Amino acid sequence: VEARIVEPLVDRFKSVVSRSDLTRAVWGGVAPGRNALDVHISRLRRRLELFGMQLRTVRSRGYLLEPS
Repeated sequence: VEARIVEPLVDRFKSVVSRSDLTRAVWGGVAPGRNALDVHISRLRRRLELFGMQLRTVRSRGYLLEPS
């Protein structure tokens, strides 16, 4: 799941990716629950820190992958 989340973030590195785009990439548009994406984003943030990257929340827009 996390690999499918990070793929659009890497493709659009340093650009905002919407929650709906991430949900569509992982679950085909229908997430199993509102918190499902949040849980995976939280786990992904911890892993990305090891590589000097951060996943930043852009309020009301989505997420942004960038160097730490």
